[in-house]
Amino acid sequence: MSSHRRRDLVYAAHLALVATLVVGRTLRGLAGPFSSSALGRGLALLAMVVGMSSLAAVAVGTLLERRDAKLLVLLVLLVAALASRQGPDALDLVYALAVLALAGHWFARGRGAGTVTGTPGAPSG
Repeated sequence: MSSHRRRDLVYAAHLALVATLVVGRTLRGLAGPFSSSALGRGLALLAMVVGMSSLAAVAVGTLLERRDAKLLVLLVLLVAALASRQGPDALDLVYALAVLALAGHWFARGRGAGTVTGTPGAPSG
C-alpha cells in the first residue's frame, strides 16, 4: 500500500473517531429512556465497533507513517482526549478541531490533483 493511501486511511480513521467520540460521549451524558432503548443500545454498539476499528487503524497507520509529525500530533491529542473518561471536555474539542483542520488540509491540498510529480495532468515547471 502506498504512503499516500495509508495516510488517507489514517486521516479518515481519525475523522471516524471524532464522530464516534461525539456519539459515545453524548450517549453517556444522556440519562433518559433513549440511552436504555434498543435504538440507543444499538447506536452505542455501532459506535463502539466503528471506534475500535478506527482506533486500530490510527495506531497501526501512525506507527507505519511515524515520520509524519502531523499524524503523531493527532495520536498524542487522541490519547489525551481518551484519558478523560467523563463527559465532553476541552481535550475532546482540541482533538476534534485538530483532526478537522489537519484532515481537511490533507484531503484538500495534500491529495489534490496534480500534486505529485509525474502524475497525468500535473502542472509542469
